[in-house]
Amino acid sequence: MDQSSSDITRIQIERVEDWKRVEDNFTTAMLEILSQKLAQSPSEHWRDRTFNAAKQNLRVNGHNLEDYVHDEDDTEPFDEVLDRRIWSLSTERMTWDKELADRRRTAPAEIQYLVEDLLARERATGHISPVKEASEQLDVDQARLPREMEVAEICNQTMSILDNLKSTIPQVLDRTERAHEVAEEIKRFL
Repeated sequence: MDQSSSDITRIQIERVEDWKRVEDNFTTAMLEILSQKLAQSPSEHWRDRTFNAAKQNLRVNGHNLEDYVHDEDDTEPFDEVLDRRIWSLSTERMTWDKELADRRRTAPAEIQYLVEDLLARERATGHISPVKEASEQLDVDQARLPREMEVAEICNQTMSILDNLKSTIPQVLDRTERAHEVAEEIKRFL
């Protein structure tokens, strides 16, 4: 089936039985009218051609009639609004995926160009970048700390004391709660 015929909306039928009833009613009416004018075999042939042509324009429970497989267990009715929403979301997702892919392809080159341009302008004006200033300041600060080893040792001791506090605080809290309970019991007895 080509694209132009798939764009045409189809007539919605909820069940195959409805279609069979239309076929039967049409056949009965056709045979009554044509039985007077035509022989039995040409009318049957004409009837089959008529319904085969109609099948291309029908959907049963969301499926094209020519592709529909009738199952004895009734399936849930087709939700065409939901189907359209799913397709629109799928299309939107593909659009966003394409845009992200395009940005991933172009953004690194743009950022590289901007950084190179910034560095070239910086060199041309003679400004020192903040990163260079911070690294020079760090070198000066390290020179000011002759007791760096002593500071590091004190920091390690402080951290070990904090670790000990983490383990002893719950024990101290339990003891405090027990002491309060004992004090309340003593008050009750007195």
